[in-house]
Amino acid sequence: MKYKVGDKVRVSEKLRSTYQMSGVHILDCMREAVGRAVTISRADADTAGDRYRVEELDCWWGEDMFEQIKTNYEVGDKVVYTDSKHHSERPEFYPKAGTYGRIVDNIFGDIYTIQWDKGSTSENDIWACSCDRFKPAESAPKPKKEKKPFDWKAFKDGSVGVLCKTEEDARNFLKKCYDNGITKWHSGDNLLSFTSWNEYKEKTVYVYSDGSVGFGRVEYAAKTLGKKIIKYPFKTKLDTTFDWKAFKDGKVAVRCLFDESKRDFLRDCEKALPGLRWHSSAKLGDFFPSGDILQCKGGTLGQGKYGNVSVVDYPFTAKLEATIKPKETTKSEEEF
Repeated sequence: MKYKVGDKVRVSEKLRSTYQMSGVHILDCMREAVGRAVTISRADADTAGDRYRVEELDCWWGEDMFEQIKTNYEVGDKVVYTDSKHHSERPEFYPKAGTYGRIVDNIFGDIYTIQWDKGSTSENDIWACSCDRFKPAESAPKPKKEKKPFDWKAFKDGSVGVLCKTEEDARNFLKKCYDNGITKWHSGDNLLSFTSWNEYKEKTVYVYSDGSVGFGRVEYAAKTLGKKIIKYPFKTKLDTTFDWKAFKDGKVAVRCLFDESKRDFLRDCEKALPGLRWHSSAKLGDFFPSGDILQCKGGTLGQGKYGNVSVVDYPFTAKLEATIKPKETTKSEEEF
């Protein structure tokens, strides 16, 4: 067995992005322990894989749920803090998990003096720390960049226009407008009563002024009115915390409760799993699913759940269900 009773190990970052490892279902308390050091209290050999218990949490663990703790560092080595628990208890001494630092000196054994990022603790940010609370920086995940949300303030100020290439995109964008308190057209009609997309089709731009929405041709909005044009759907970063490999292998299913979330998820599938197709061999963009649950089987995508697997709700969930019927219109660009 890789570990023995009494060994100190670190709970692996891998637990954040999957739902089962070594045949062991991952509990919420196990995910909360990611980055923390735990002590092996029991080690059992098993034909399905070695199983462990730890002193800190009453549950079974698999071997690959742990990382060995490195104890030999050189002065100048870059490290990253991993233990969120101690920061919440003593923030003046321990930085937030994910904070980077540099080894200054070895005090004794596995205790080192570390210079943490400026302003991450107190005083001059140099404190003693044991190896079970940090690890080499090169093995740490890169810090995530926050997604920059669509600037609704700029839209309401009238400085930007939103281009919708398809009527479906127009419907979804108008739903989002409604969710953000924008509820009517310049004409006074309810914003969800029609799309006004058929007049200019793929060149349709929507803008906001005087408390309501107007529409027109993209060239007119950009050149004549001087609007900054933003294309819908708004660009978002691919969610790298989701275990795409486990999804492709059929170990987890995804539930999309609304049509818009299905479209967003299929777009993410195309980014994360290039070449993935439906069971029928159709490309992902050539077929739209009617079911809420999507799961891979045999390397292709299908509808419904196969076997006893976890089901995860896709995060991009539409807040409002509404049917927007297309309406032919003869309104001109001056609708702006």
